Amino acid sequence: MWDLLTDNSDRIWIKWCKVYLIKGRNLWSLDIPYSCSWSWRKLLQLRHPTWFIIKHQICNGSSTNFWFDNWLPGGPLSLRFPSQLLFNAGYDTATTVSCFISNNYWSFPLSLSSVTSELLPLPAPSSNENDKLLWSIAPSGKFSLKHTSAYFSPSSPQVPWYNLVWWSPAIPRMKFNL
Repeated sequence: MWDLLTDNSDRIWIKWCKVYLIKGRNLWSLDIPYSCSWSWRKLLQLRHPTWFIIKHQICNGSSTNFWFDNWLPGGPLSLRFPSQLLFNAGYDTATTVSCFISNNYWSFPLSLSSVTSELLPLPAPSSNENDKLLWSIAPSGKFSLKHTSAYFSPSSPQVPWYNLVWWSPAIPRMKFNL
């Protein structure tokens, strides 16, 4: 999921997914197709649990989706407001945060007044740097398999038969059959 959202992946499968499956759309808004591979279906099903783990740090707002990305303290706007609100204001769900910044100040149309009450207390981004993705469960902010595994599979107390299964000289087949 992390590699699908970042642009710095050199993996062929990730590039293929971006070109043939995502096709320039927002990953969070994709429907799960009826005829897709098992792996693609599972990745799309993982979006909900990871939606709140992946945070966007706004710098210039140009690569963060205003509606779907998790850049606000309360989570994505799409989970709290109907998309019709955005369409009535003359925007679509592909709009970036930078569209609402003018001269280092927030600039919202009046038709988005229900959303702006939450955003106006936040300082408007004023950096020329690109937005950053943060993996919020890792202290470094970068994806970490160790922290992800600990988050999704918290450790449980050790059982009395632990040494039977994880005894180092045991034959792997024997471990599997136990």
